[in-house]
Amino acid sequence: MIQYTFILLVFSTFACAQDQRDGSILNHYFSDIQRTEYRLNKELKEISGLAVTNDGKLLAHNDEEGKIFQIDYQSGKVIKTFKIGNKKIKADFEGLAATNDALFMVTSSGDLYQFYEGDDGDEVPFNVIKTQLSSKNDVEGLCFDPASNALLLACKGYPGKGFKKKKTEAND
Repeated sequence: MIQYTFILLVFSTFACAQDQRDGSILNHYFSDIQRTEYRLNKELKEISGLAVTNDGKLLAHNDEEGKIFQIDYQSGKVIKTFKIGNKKIKADFEGLAATNDALFMVTSSGDLYQFYEGDDGDEVPFNVIKTQLSSKNDVEGLCFDPASNALLLACKGYPGKGFKKKKTEAND
């Protein structure tokens, strides 16, 4: 089994809604990218995380159950769905990441669910990896950094003992 490093990123309020100089802070990051917008169907109403696999598939997950959607990035339509486990899993899923060989979802309390992509309608087996995080940390996102072979967990809550005033903040 491949070993992954888990890196905790803690952040406080990040004002990305409006930048006083150019309208939106997102323009700073995406000004040269052609944007396309789609109206997603009702099945995708509760998606919480997005990831792109090494072979270019766009995946999203439902935020309250372990359901994963493959979305056609050109049309916004659902290509397939699969879920983790053969029973309905109720959790507050907050992020999805595609590594070189597996998929991961994280809950707001820091539990990582490791699984592999399934076919349409599949119920795939999974492993739960307990981290040292809890609901107090309030995990809000997950991504994979291939350069360091690490999963990055973004938390908006408690940064840990001795780090109360050490949360990162966005600065220009």
